[in-house]
Amino acid sequence: VSTLAGLSGYQGYVDATGSDARFQNPTGIAVNTSGEVFVADTGNNKIRKITSAGIVSTYNSHTGAIQSPSAMTIDSSGNLWIAD
Repeated sequence: VSTLAGLSGYQGYVDATGSDARFQNPTGIAVNTSGEVFVADTGNNKIRKITSAGIVSTYNSHTGAIQSPSAMTIDSSGNLWIAD
């Protein structure tokens, strides 16, 4: 087990690199064929993307579009499906 981004015990909402990033109750992940990791950041009502370099960014930027995402999957066409 290894930590890709964020820091255990520290919560919040910060797009950054590695341990400088913050999440609020992440509950689900999905990985695409490029190795990008998508995180259901439930407490922040956001989907976050982590690159192979550990850079965290907000994948969905529309406020209110996603409420409490909890799980995700990526289909064979590369589409990200979100349960919220």
